[in-house]
Amino acid sequence: MTAGLDPAMVGVRDCLIDRGWEVTTREGVIYGPILPSGEMAAYEKDQDECAEAAGLIE
Repeated sequence: MTAGLDPAMVGVRDCLIDRGWEVTTREGVIYGPILPSGEMAAYEKDQDECAEAAGLIE
């Protein structure tokens, strides 16, 4: 479901899914998985790389 999701955010979501993360979207927001603190850094790194690839950050 991509309703309300900016096209660049669709790219971020798809990138995260391709990297094996379970994410959901609701009302234009991407929600990541609930992770133990030790795994959160890996998710945040992938999230940043996906956002950069989608042109949302430099």
